[in-house]
Amino acid sequence: MFPLDGLRRACPCAGCQGHEKMHELPDPEIFRIPALMQWRNVRVEVAGSIGLRLTWDDGHNSGIFTWERLRAMCPCQQCVPLSH
Repeated sequence: MFPLDGLRRACPCAGCQGHEKMHELPDPEIFRIPALMQWRNVRVEVAGSIGLRLTWDDGHNSGIFTWERLRAMCPCQQCVPLSH
């Protein structure tokens, strides 16, 4: 399960990441940072067969999280080996 605040920080759009970094995966630690926002009204819609588009409380919806990107970013213990 993805923490919503981490997903918002990891938005893959050029506006959030810049053109140079928009295809890079975020540091997995982004999902361990304490939440700064309490997202209450996030709309999720399928973006064709590519992935998901999230519309955040602040109206932002430029980033499409591809299925591959979501899988690669998954912060669960099964997907990210424990660092200890």
